[in-house]
Amino acid sequence: MNENGEEIRVQVAGLNGKVSIKSDEPVDVNIYDMAGRNVANRSLVSECEISLTAGIYVVKAGDAAIKVVVR
Repeated sequence: MNENGEEIRVQVAGLNGKVSIKSDEPVDVNIYDMAGRNVANRSLVSECEISLTAGIYVVKAGDAAIKVVVR
């Protein structure tokens, strides 16, 4: 949620060799592998793509946690 108590909308998609993340507001993003290791983090302003090896990841952006598959 932002400082006005509104929910921040985040879109996450697993792609070939990367994950795409879009947000309607600035948000901190952390990506974890299935062993719980933090493999990437960013301060996202609107959208970004992060290169990752194939696998299953949990993307935590703001209050949301989304599981994605990267091929």
